[in-house]
Amino acid sequence: MGSDVVKALVNLQYINLKFNKLQYLHPKTFIGLPNIQILILSHNYGLQIPTYPDFIISDFLKGLVISGCNVRSVSVETFANVSALQLLDLGGDNLKSLDISILKELPQQSKIYLYGNPLQCDFQLQEVWRW
Repeated sequence: MGSDVVKALVNLQYINLKFNKLQYLHPKTFIGLPNIQILILSHNYGLQIPTYPDFIISDFLKGLVISGCNVRSVSVETFANVSALQLLDLGGDNLKSLDISILKELPQQSKIYLYGNPLQCDFQLQEVWRW
């Protein structure tokens, strides 16, 4: 999905792109959408989630659904510009671990879904459970 697909839709608040066989998102695909509140990318098996801060820049994004995409890892940088995020759904992916720093980076975060992942019980995961 290229960077110019949604750039003219600056007032867009909800995007549902599930089941679209997306594999790649251009680093600047969502930069032109400052008002986006819900972004659903689920069930795009094989979608590569960028690990850099320009993935999504929004002061209003409250819900991000990336379930069923076979995501193997996410980084703190991926969520660096979505401080209003309240819901993060990573269910049904292929995560073995989750860095507690991601949750600490999201001060409004109140729900995270991790079901259906082959999580390995380690120190990082214990910190996530305590959170």
